Amino acid sequence: MKRNEWFTKADEDIRAAELLLAHDGPLGIVAFLIQQAVEKYLKGYLLSTGWSLEQIHDLETLIGGNCSA
Repeated sequence: MKRNEWFTKADEDIRAAELLLAHDGPLGIVAFLIQQAVEKYLKGYLLSTGWSLEQIHDLETLIGGNCSA
């Protein structure tokens, strides 16, 4: 996926979380969707800086820049 595609997917996760929260949905799923959105925003950003996409889901690694660029 390209940067904008990651951002679009992240926006969808945020919207789903907002809908669940507005309708007293399970907070665990809301939190999971927010975590997924953060991961997708980070990947979109990193791709815009020249990062090669990796199969990684560790936010600490993504935030710390410990993945190959």
